[in-house]
Amino acid sequence: DYAQAYRDLSYAAPLITDNLDIAFQAGLAALAEGEVADAAAFYDMAIERIALAQDATNLTASLDALSALVQSNPDLNLPEFATQFQNAPALQRNPELQQNDWYWHYRARFGFTLVRRLFEAGQENDARTALAGVTVDIEKAYSLAPTANRNDVWQQFYTEGAWGWLYLRRGDTWLEAEQVAEAWADYETAVALIPSDNEITAADYAEASQQFNRATFKLALQMLQENNVARATTLYEDGLALAQEREDETVVNEAIADLQSALIQTPQLSAAAQPFLEQLQTAFGSPADSPDNNADDD
Repeated sequence: DYAQAYRDLSYAAPLITDNLDIAFQAGLAALAEGEVADAAAFYDMAIERIALAQDATNLTASLDALSALVQSNPDLNLPEFATQFQNAPALQRNPELQQNDWYWHYRARFGFTLVRRLFEAGQENDARTALAGVTVDIEKAYSLAPTANRNDVWQQFYTEGAWGWLYLRRGDTWLEAEQVAEAWADYETAVALIPSDNEITAADYAEASQQFNRATFKLALQMLQENNVARATTLYEDGLALAQEREDETVVNEAIADLQSALIQTPQLSAAAQPFLEQLQTAFGSPADSPDNNADDD
């Protein structure tokens, strides 16, 4: 009962400054009740406690609880909450936080959770605004303590790779839901946005490239099943070229398995599908060179 919890925790306000758990619980209850200004104040107060104690043990569980609330309550006024949080209410009460790198670091970490939830809700303009605030916070943390909390890593991620990473993760959600066209589009955007030459973002770029490759083959098969052979041809050719450029035989083998499975279920696709299957099977050498085909040679 968030309403009762909000009332009870409001009465306990004097305790909140000394109790991290109560502060997080109060923020969650206030947000659930639509009291976004109070929610922002309580959450920022919790981050203040993290900064002063230099102990972020409770943060992950609290972020998970916030994410669960947002995902189960699509009517929450998350953009306004993000705006109120960006005003740094704890700083207004305690100006000494201005020089506390922990405060700015964990404000950025918390703020990025809001960015992700806004993005997933389709509120991309609000997510961009919130991400700009996250960048400001992490740059303040980095200016105060360049080597603490891996601030340089987080700074590069938030400024260079975070926006593309959001497309990558949303693409995963689409793909899991078998919304292949949507996944393909988000992966394509992720590849375009994530820097490949930054050591902090290189792994995300590699993942995005593989997922885009995988989605390209899956979309090609979908087009083939919809009798759009011209589009399927383009996608299979693009997928093969990308896989060969990336030297990724795994995604090709997955595409072969998917196509063979589709042929079992829909034999009438055979005539149209056979050229694609042969191209896939010979992309990294002839089928005769595969271990399965050579197993009985002795």
